[in-house]
Amino acid sequence: MRNLVQSSEWEHPAIEGTITLIQTLIQTNSRQRATNKNQVWNLLTEAQQDEFVVFFDALKAERKVKSVARWKEGKRKGRKLKRLDLSEAQLAAVNVIKNKSKASGKKLRPN
Repeated sequence: MRNLVQSSEWEHPAIEGTITLIQTLIQTNSRQRATNKNQVWNLLTEAQQDEFVVFFDALKAERKVKSVARWKEGKRKGRKLKRLDLSEAQLAAVNVIKNKSKASGKKLRPN
């Protein structure tokens, strides 16, 4: 995918094919992980299942708190582009692209 994106020519059919391949691989891996998790779940007793749920709910809440804290600190904002020393015109163009992407993403999200 990187080679296609970084190419000077935009090859739409090649991009579509690569995206389809990646989605298929992700789906296959996800299905296998879900199957494995279900098999492990079915090995557990009811008490172990309850303990498992409580543990992972607490872990999920902890991760969310850390994620929000990192976001508020701005750790994920523009690290890649800051290294490139972009001109004002380049930064403006990147912001236009980001804003268009955000707007189209909002349209795709379910309410």
